[in-house]
Formats: sequence, structure tokens, C-alpha cells
Amino acid sequence: MQISPSASYPIKLLVNHFSVRLNNADAVIFHYEIAIAIAPDKKAQGRAFQVYKSDSLSVKRQLFKTDPTRFPSQSTAYDGDKNIFSTVRLPTGLFRVTTRQDFDVTVTLQAEFSLNAIASPNVSRNVLHALDVILREKPSAGLIVSGRGFYWADRGQDLRMGVQALDGFIQGLRVTEQGLVVYVDYSAMAFCKNMPIIDVIQDTLRLRQLDENVTLSGKQRTQTEGALRGLPVTVNHRVTPQKFTVQGLGAHDSDGTRFTVDEPEGRSFSVREYFLSEYGRKIKYGKLPCLDLGKNGRSNYVPMEFCEIAGGQRFPKQNLNKYEAKELKGIAMADPSRRKDSILHTVRSDNGPCVGELLSQCGISIERSMTQVTGKVLQRPELTPARTRSVGAPVSRVGRSSISAIPRLTESLTSRTSSASSAKTVSRSLCLLPSSYRPPRMIFPIPAVCSSTSSICGTCAAAADPDMPNDGSPVTRRWVQHAEVAVRHRVRGRHAVLPHPPRQQRRPEEAGPVPREPLVEDQREARGEQRGALPWGSHPRGPLQRAVHADRGRRQPPVPWV
Repeated sequence: MQISPSASYPIKLLVNHFSVRLNNADAVIFHYEIAIAIAPDKKAQGRAFQVYKSDSLSVKRQLFKTDPTRFPSQSTAYDGDKNIFSTVRLPTGLFRVTTRQDFDVTVTLQAEFSLNAIASPNVSRNVLHALDVILREKPSAGLIVSGRGFYWADRGQDLRMGVQALDGFIQGLRVTEQGLVVYVDYSAMAFCKNMPIIDVIQDTLRLRQLDENVTLSGKQRTQTEGALRGLPVTVNHRVTPQKFTVQGLGAHDSDGTRFTVDEPEGRSFSVREYFLSEYGRKIKYGKLPCLDLGKNGRSNYVPMEFCEIAGGQRFPKQNLNKYEAKELKGIAMADPSRRKDSILHTVRSDNGPCVGELLSQCGISIERSMTQVTGKVLQRPELTPARTRSVGAPVSRVGRSSISAIPRLTESLTSRTSSASSAKTVSRSLCLLPSSYRPPRMIFPIPAVCSSTSSICGTCAAAADPDMPNDGSPVTRRWVQHAEVAVRHRVRGRHAVLPHPPRQQRRPEEAGPVPREPLVEDQREARGEQRGALPWGSHPRGPLQRAVHADRGRRQPPVPWV
């Protein structure tokens, strides 16, 4: 069977939707709200402390670890804020949890709902939110989480300067005509690599090796500071690693940076002397500047060799240079075959959204194959540029009619046909304005590419003639917009040139023969210039049928109305 290239035909498509099935109609989910606050302290009365998101996660884990019988972690899902969804009942009330300090945790039952509602087309938002948190519980435990996406730490491509592009996926729930489905899509994002700062500098400056007496020039210093600013780093000279953010580089090198210790003696140390006496660490690269890890306006200088980039942190996209951004874009815009393989690998992996003990307890199973749908390839549109092709439906048969016997109808038809033909000719003979032509008090700019480069009439508009008498209806921006829409409608979507309004409209009965408007050649001859020269503003790609020539400091000749 041969199919015409211009005919529509059906086609089978694979959609990244995976059907959700409910195996246990009696399954129930309990929604609890958890409120975490710092326990009151006698030494800090009247002072308010903020509980960060990282503290909330550690407090929740400690609560479930302390009493696993009443708080089974394998039966609950936590959204990281204040919502817990469980397949079993949890105790409610006030609990004291101790991590780095004491916290008061209040657990309250908010609602319980049956999962039988997911079989209906009108699934409530609360049920969808609960299922979404449950689906994210398994990937959150073994993958890097960033926003709505999950990324594998071992599936990345190097982008240089301590940055790598990690492959991952995004997931979610959608209600379709086929029921509730899980959609999974491919994603790629830039992350920081876990590597020493010295290696980052060597990679940034493209040095084979770093000498102990190496120094940075002004340009190298600028490149290094631009690559390191804003990166999260950890220090390795302390017993417990702490995370900081790079604010910049010190003004001097490690040997030349000195500060005064707040002691009764008020001794002055260099960075090399301080780290040797305080931590017993010798600085190898003393000629390199220190990293400024301070905050709140206070400086905290640490040698580069004692800092490492904290891996798994998202790297800001705006901080990538044009080569890295181009490479990341090429990775993220994967071809269909690679995108399909990545999605199927995600669905069938152990850290994917379709597996987990919590899903089994809810009685939910998810298909591992994509949904197949039927699409339709539309026929290509028929283009009719200018008069290169006839417009209209093909004639199925040839015959003779008696229409010529009706003079009144033939006269009307001939008149309308002639008017339509003239309108088409005029629409293709509109004025082309060169890119350097700028009428006074321009309302809209002239698209130079369309008007002068491609020989296509673009839309432009000029203000009213300053010599025209004020009749109470000045040309405003709104008037130009309405006129432009009207002209586009009359010429079937083509752009048109809006001229100055006419000075005076004559009635048809008073109108005499319309004088021919002088062309460019006539104007040049009137000024005594050489005849036969190429008109100013013409373009070799398309002949100018009418041109508007404007000298600097002279009033523009009026352009006839379309």
C-alpha cells in the first residue's frame, strides 16, 4: 500500500506514561502533621531559634530510630517539611528528641483516606499528593535529590573545573483517560564534583602540575575566583568536617596574610604560622591566595589545600561558561532512542519510582512498559507564494454553464475579479524601505532584515506629517495598531507599510486624474544627478517597484495609501 506524502495516516507512538494499578481496594493511608521546635532553654529565654530543613530531616530520622516499634520507617513517607504519610497508625502527642540539641516534636493526625479513590477519574488532590510523596520515598534514599529531579552520582560526564553533568529523571502523577499514570522523563543537570581545590585550579588554568612556589597572575587570579566563587566546600584540617561557601580569594597569599588573635597578648600570626601552631598542618603552597569562607561580613581565610568541593551540590547554570553550557545542553537534549533507553532503565532500576516496600504495603503496582497510543501524521500545508501556484480546489469535471446569459451577474463578477486581481498586484508592489531609512518621530521600528535584506515588505509606521493641520484626530500609537491590524486583514496576513495620513481627502466626484508619483530616477534627474545609477536603498535580491528616497534634513515625500 503506497501512501501519498501529502495524505494523513495513523502511526503508533510510545508515551512515557506507566499505568498505576490498585491491587488492594481496602488500603488506607494516614496523614500526620509533624511540628518540630527547639526545646526551651533557661539560658536562652526570650530568644527565637529557626529550625532548618536539614534539622527537620535529622530529627525525624532520630525519632523513628529511637522507637522503631511505634514509628516504623518502612511504612512511612516524609516530604521533608511537616507531612508524614503512613500505611499504619502512628502515636500522636509531644515527643522529646535529642540530636545536636533538644527538640520538641508534636505529631498530629490530620486525615485518613482510602486508596480506592484512585480508580475514579476525579481523584482528589490530597490523594495525589500522598501518592507522590510515597513514590519519591524510594528514589530519595539512594539518589541525589534536586527539586523534582533525581540524579545518579555514578552516571555523569565531566564538564571541567570541578563540574559534571549527571543523568537523572523527573517523575510525577497524572490523571488521563486511561486512568492514573506515572510519567517519567529524562533529565540532566550540572553538579559539583567531590575533588580538592588544588585539582580544580590545575584544571581551570590547564596546568600540568603545580609547583610549591607557584603564583597566580592577575588574569589567572580572575579565572580562579570566577570558577570558585559560590561553590560549597568542606575543610579537612578539623576533626569534624564543616561545610562553607566560597566568597572569594584573599588579597594576599598564605605567607603574606596576617591577623591578630583575640587573646590578652594580642599576638599577630601569619596563616602559615597559625595552622602550624593550632592544627599542626604545614602549608605546601604558600604563594597561593587563601579562600575566603566567611559570612555576615566577617572574613575567614583558609588555605586552598585544606579545602575540598562538597560533591552532590547543584552547580548554578548561570555560572557555566558558554562552552560548558553548550555541552550541558547537548547532553540534556538527548535523541529519542537514548531518551527512551534512559527512561526504561530508570523504571526498571532498584532506585526507580516503580519499586519499594511502601508501594507493596499500599497495594499499588506500576507497569514497567510504556503506554502505546495511536497518533496521526498530518498532511503538509499547501503554500502559495505570490502567483507561483494557482489557488483553489481542483476542478473535478469540465462543463459549460449558461451564466453568460445573465449580463448583470457577469458584470458584477468581472468587476469583483478585476478588483481582486488589482489588489493582489498592489499588495506585491508595496514600498520597500532600506534599513537606514528612519522617518522622524518613528512610532514602530522598521524590521531591517525583512525590508532591506530579504526584500520582503515589513510592518512599519511613522508619525503624522508635522505640516498637516490639526483636525482633532492626531495619529497615536493605538491608531497605528488598529490600522496595522486592518491592513494585515485586508492583504491576508501580509505585512504592509503605513504611510503618513493624507493632507486632504477629495470626494470622488471632485477628484481629477491622479498624478503619477515621481520615482527615484525622476527625483535624481531633477536634482541634476546622473541618470541610470542604482536607486539608493535598492537591493539586488529583489527589484524595487517603488522607492522612497529621503535626504537628511529634508521632509519625506508622502507615501500613497494602500
